[in-house]
Amino acid sequence: MEKYILLGGKQGQGINKASEILARIFSDKGYFTFKYRDYGSLIEGGHSFNVLAVSDKKVDSHNIEVDIIVAQDKATASKHSERLSENGEIFKVYEEFDSNDFCISYNMVSVGVVSKYFGIEKEEVKKVLEDELPKKFQEQNFKAVKKGYESTEKIYEIGELNQDIEIMSGSEGIAEGAVGSGLDVYLAYPMTPATPVLHLLAEKEAEGSHVTYQLENELSVVNSAIGSAHTGAKTMVGTSGGGYDLMQEATSMQGISEIPLTVYLSQRAGAGSGVPTYTEQGDLQVAMKGGHGTFPRVVIAPGDSLECVKAVNESIYFSENFRLLSVLLGDKHVAESDFSFESGVEIVDVGRNIDREMKKEDYENYSITDDGNSPRSVPGINVVKSTSYEHNEKGITVEDPEKVKKMVDKRNRKEKTVEKASKNFNRFKIHGEKDSNTLIVGWGSTKGAIKDAVEDLGLKFLQIIYLEPFPKEVLDIIKESSKVILVENDSKGLLAEVLREKICFDVGEDNMILKYDGRPFRKDELKKKIEVLTYDN
Repeated sequence: MEKYILLGGKQGQGINKASEILARIFSDKGYFTFKYRDYGSLIEGGHSFNVLAVSDKKVDSHNIEVDIIVAQDKATASKHSERLSENGEIFKVYEEFDSNDFCISYNMVSVGVVSKYFGIEKEEVKKVLEDELPKKFQEQNFKAVKKGYESTEKIYEIGELNQDIEIMSGSEGIAEGAVGSGLDVYLAYPMTPATPVLHLLAEKEAEGSHVTYQLENELSVVNSAIGSAHTGAKTMVGTSGGGYDLMQEATSMQGISEIPLTVYLSQRAGAGSGVPTYTEQGDLQVAMKGGHGTFPRVVIAPGDSLECVKAVNESIYFSENFRLLSVLLGDKHVAESDFSFESGVEIVDVGRNIDREMKKEDYENYSITDDGNSPRSVPGINVVKSTSYEHNEKGITVEDPEKVKKMVDKRNRKEKTVEKASKNFNRFKIHGEKDSNTLIVGWGSTKGAIKDAVEDLGLKFLQIIYLEPFPKEVLDIIKESSKVILVENDSKGLLAEVLREKICFDVGEDNMILKYDGRPFRKDELKKKIEVLTYDN
């Protein structure tokens, strides 16, 4: 069973909350769900909608074509009616009910409509409302649910499945991974779509020992983070494209000072302010190369919420143990989508307690070592000097050419050490039919749509997780394939440039499927595009 439900209305009508409640109702019955959220950069008004996928099997994407539309306003009906499947139904809640009647909530009417359509009992819905809503609002909202329930006929009855399902957004995954890694300080200035992590970590302060703080701008954020990390605190910052641009001077200072720093870069559509509340994979180059001068870094791009947990954990591990910049590269689609998975999945697997080598005697903060790494010390243990100027082992400024070269070589040697260490983790994954001669290549948030599409088509999918250090052994997988197709959420095919640079492989423009309208790939549209390239050429 696989169904797609679209709920739409004006922003401020509670579309997202209704979708969350429905996802919980279905997951309580043992069904997997995936929730896509679409909204403009307005607080109230305008048009927003969610698409909720419901399946008895794992699902990580949504469709253009939907089986049910629940319209809370006229715009939803007019904008999305063409998306209905052949036997699909549209429910025009705005025509059925007067929102002034007993303060009725259209979004809770929508919950009732969908629940009755799928034969879900009112008491099951009530149980979820009791868990999801404050007690003072439960009675009123359940009245609205019953109104929706009574206005609809049961069309499709779903049964109970013996599956224990959990739901987590990408942002929740980032927050879980950060707390699980023993984060000390999280600093950020609000910028969609990174902002939810700021809120979540603020809520989680009582659970752990970390501090969450919002500063006045991105420059203050990153420079304060470097100061915090200098004192020994495990520090992470969050931002999006424009904010990360402002941070480049400070990330370069990190490169020469070797103060550990983890940055959560959550991409949105650009350039400039772009389309602020929508998605794109356009920041790959700035993540891999941003900042003046050259210095080692790690760039990790998770594709779903569970990968977010592990990716932030690994990012902090590398930044702390190798004293470098770790960029956790996400985007709006991963951050604000809700993924489901079976309970019992191990969430944090490495680096929960990240130990640093501390030396009290004869300490040189920037020791010349064979692997480019240096032991880590902090103020209070030793006198520690950090500077943006080139320096010697003791942190004293130098300009002598031999000493300058020695320090640059020392930092660059980290790359091989980090690459060796990265092989302990999942730097890439293979999905779908392992014996297929057609290979789809993608990274980050395209994972869900590609994975679901190739499973339907019987093809193979190579998901790149580590962009830096790049897993060069994927060239062997690519060479085994007679057809290689790149799928990416930008207009240039930035991963194609990485493949050319790192493994001298050229995908070719004719073998790229690119989407750059601010929206993510949908499974059904992607399947059609893959079929054209696979079978028509």
